[in-house]
Amino acid sequence: MMRRKTTYNFLQIVIITVLFLLVSCGGNRVVDSKMASADSLMDACQDSAQTALAMLDSLKAQKPNMSKAQQMHYDLIYAKAMNKSFVDFTTDSVMKRVVAYYDKHGSVNERMLAYYLLGCVYRDLQDAPASLDNYNKAVELADTTSASCDYALLSRIHGAMGDLYSVGSSPLMTIKETRLAAKYAWLAKDTLAAVAAYRTQASGYYNLGNSDSVLSISLKLIILHENALGSEMYHGLNAIIDVYINRKDYKRAGYYIQMMRQKADQ
Repeated sequence: MMRRKTTYNFLQIVIITVLFLLVSCGGNRVVDSKMASADSLMDACQDSAQTALAMLDSLKAQKPNMSKAQQMHYDLIYAKAMNKSFVDFTTDSVMKRVVAYYDKHGSVNERMLAYYLLGCVYRDLQDAPASLDNYNKAVELADTTSASCDYALLSRIHGAMGDLYSVGSSPLMTIKETRLAAKYAWLAKDTLAAVAAYRTQASGYYNLGNSDSVLSISLKLIILHENALGSEMYHGLNAIIDVYINRKDYKRAGYYIQMMRQKADQ
């Protein structure tokens, strides 16, 4: 009789354990699915980053019950959503833990993203040297010969470096990084990122006093803006007008001023 009771208790424990695992796995799949949806949403559209952030906020209460891998992925994707939503980082503690985790467990692209976001953290903390150091570590991880290389991310990293150099009044480095940003943006088929890179590149040439390059790049931007980006073309028009006014070529300056007015009326 004692042996039967022991066997019965053992079977109860096994059944309960299996049911717990099934419920846990089901919950994990839901969490993974929601995180993947939030990630895909902000990749598809920059304007959806705040929606993605709200989706991730809805999962925050479940974080203590997530696996270690899920918690780290949550923190990585959450930081990505913050960055895309222009929410400033106020501490480096979370992303330092994420970088340490992905250094041992992540794919190349995940490690790139982690170091890039840590660079963004230091950008917001006004620590340019630490920011550039982490951006460089992210770039060094990229394998541009691999079919799985994340060119869109690589473009963003070089673009972020170009922005830092632009703020730091280093025009040659600004030009170098934004050329790479544009190159990888085209490989990623991201016209908006390419335009942003060209715009910063033009500012680098402007600071060097190279008006020919400013004009050349800005004229290309006009074409890109007209084809894809509408009102964003004003950045290129302003640079062109400025160059022609400085050259006292008021006829050409007037032409582009008129173009700006026409676009404003549309």
